Amino acid sequence: MIRKPVSRLLIFFVLLVGLGACKDKAATIPATPIARVEQMTSKLPATADSVIVVGDLEKMRSTFNVLKTRLPDTGVVDSVQKQIQATFGIDLLDGESWKRAGLAPNTSAVGAIHRGRVLVMLYVENRQNFEKVLVEKSKSAFGIEAVTKTEKIGKHQLKVLSDDPASQIAWVYDGKLAIVSLPALSNQASLEEGSATLVLGEVVNNDKGKVTLWSDPGFQGFRKALIDQYPVALYLNPKAHLNSDAAKAELEKDPRARAAAEWAAKNVTFLGTGLKAEGDQARVQAYAGLVPELLKMIDEAKKIEGKSAWDSYATEKMMLGARVSLNFEKAYELFTTSMPEEESRGIRRNLKMIGEGMGVDFETDIIKQLAGHAGLFFYGVAGGNPMALMAGMNDPMQAFRSLGLMVVLKFKSAEAVDGLVAKVVTSGKATVRP
Repeated sequence: MIRKPVSRLLIFFVLLVGLGACKDKAATIPATPIARVEQMTSKLPATADSVIVVGDLEKMRSTFNVLKTRLPDTGVVDSVQKQIQATFGIDLLDGESWKRAGLAPNTSAVGAIHRGRVLVMLYVENRQNFEKVLVEKSKSAFGIEAVTKTEKIGKHQLKVLSDDPASQIAWVYDGKLAIVSLPALSNQASLEEGSATLVLGEVVNNDKGKVTLWSDPGFQGFRKALIDQYPVALYLNPKAHLNSDAAKAELEKDPRARAAAEWAAKNVTFLGTGLKAEGDQARVQAYAGLVPELLKMIDEAKKIEGKSAWDSYATEKMMLGARVSLNFEKAYELFTTSMPEEESRGIRRNLKMIGEGMGVDFETDIIKQLAGHAGLFFYGVAGGNPMALMAGMNDPMQAFRSLGLMVVLKFKSAEAVDGLVAKVVTSGKATVRP
C-alpha cells in the first residue's frame, strides 16, 4: 500500500537535488556510490517510510535521457523539464547545468519520508552558495518570510527557516553531507510528529544505539537486490505503511485486505523498484523481499524434474500464451501455510466444495498429481467474432466455450489422468469422446 506522500517525496527531492555545490576542502566525499549510500542511510532511522536512493547521479541522468527518448509523447517530458528549469534553474538531464547550479554532478543523493516530513541528503562543496539557493527557493516555494536562525541540538548546529512548525525547514552538515528537513506533508503531521528541528535532531543523533536504515536487514536485502545494480531505486517499508493511521482506517473496512496486510507485515521485509538504462532501453524491476523461511519454501517449490515441449500448442495461430514450471504441491503448501489461518481455511474449504461438485478431491487428485509444468494458450474467439462473448453473457459457460482457450497440465502419470477423468465423468459434469 503506497500512500500519496510518496509522490510528494519525488517533487521535494527534485527541488533539493538541484541545490548545492562546493569548494570546502576540509572534508571528503566517499569515493564509491555504495560508500556514499552507506553514509547517508546510516543517518536515517530504520522506521523511515519510503526512501529514494540515487547511488550514481551521472547514471541517473543517462537513464532519464534514455527514458525520455523511449516515451511515446516527449512533448509532456519537455514541458515538465522546462518548467523545472524555469523554477529551479537546473536542467535535470544536463550535467553542465548541474555544475552551473552548484551541484557536484557525479555523487549520490537520498530522499526519504520520515515522521511526516521529507528529508533530503546530498553532498555540497560551498555552504554559502548552497544556503543562498536553499533559502531563496524555499521562501518562494513555501511562502516563508522568516529569517534563518541557528539552534543547537547536542553537538550539532542546526539552521532553521520559519517559526511555523508546519512550514519549518531545518538543515545541518556532517562534513560535506547536508541533511535537510522540509516542511511537514500536512498540518496533522506537524502537530503529531513534531517540528523540523525535532525530526532532524533525531536523525543527527541516530548514532546512539538506535537501529539505522543501513543496518536494517530489510534495507540490506533491498541494497543487494536493487541498489547494487540500479542507479535509481525506491524503497518502501511495509510495516511503516501498514502501521499508519490511514492504512489502519482503510483495513478496518475490508477484512480480506486486512488479512493480506497481516500476511505482508509478517512475511514481506521490503518492497522496491529499480530503474536503469541498458543501451537504448530503460529497465524497470520491482522486487519484494521475503523472510528467510518463505524464501526456503520458494526455493523448494522451484525444484522440478523433466521438461515439457510446448511446440504443438504454441503454434503461429496462437494469440497469447503463458507457461510455468513449478512444484505445485509445494507451492500450494507455501501459499496456504504462510497465509493467516482464517484465510487458509477458507481457501481449503472452497476448493473442497468445488471438488465435491466435480466428484474429485482437489488436493489429492489434482494438486498432488501435477508434474510441475503447466501452460495456458489463447487462440482467439470462436469465428473470430468478439461479439460472441457479448451474446453469451447470460450464459457464462457458453461464453467460455466461445473462447479458443486451452489449458495444458502435465501429470505425474497416465494413471493419474485416467483416474481424474473417470471421477469427473462419473459425477456427470463432463463426457468423454474418442
